[in-house]
Amino acid sequence: MYITIEGMDGSGKSTQVKKLTNRLDENNQPWIYSREAGSTEAGLAMRDILLNQPFSKDLDNFTRICLFAASYREGLTKKILPALEEGKWVVSDRTNISSIVYQGAMEEFPEAIILNNEIKQPDLVIILDIDHASFVKRQEFKDRDHMENELVQDKDKFNFLRDKYISYARKYTNVVVIDARQHVDTIHEAIFHAIERSE
Repeated sequence: MYITIEGMDGSGKSTQVKKLTNRLDENNQPWIYSREAGSTEAGLAMRDILLNQPFSKDLDNFTRICLFAASYREGLTKKILPALEEGKWVVSDRTNISSIVYQGAMEEFPEAIILNNEIKQPDLVIILDIDHASFVKRQEFKDRDHMENELVQDKDKFNFLRDKYISYARKYTNVVVIDARQHVDTIHEAIFHAIERSE
């Protein structure tokens, strides 16, 4: 089974990935972890270009889309598909869905549809939904990249991206939206319940 946990920065994705993989260990279910962008050495290099370089904020949207798609495909072919063939579960922190949301891929660039249609999609997508006030509070005591800084300052942009996630969820039956303002254990149980229903 291929599961991804998606959502805005600060929604608690990493925490829920950890809780889920711990539970899979308890159930003796083999799994691997994937992160997009950056689940392979090449993917990490692309992630660095996207997020951490002085020029990162100046990359145009289509360049970002291509880099995200290339990084995801690299992880897909080198890690995800081989693991699924071995009967392992894949738990991913983001997929190309983030590219669709953050770069506005489908509306602005028709070519992005081709890039994303060529990529295997997860069996189950969990979107952790968070409002701007909760996001800002969670960002107070952490080192932020340029995108996180921008979203702290620009509530309208945050809400625009949040609405993109919700719109994506309405289009597909394999997507579950969970209120990320709840206690972490409540969120975890909701995620596991969604997995049980999708098996």
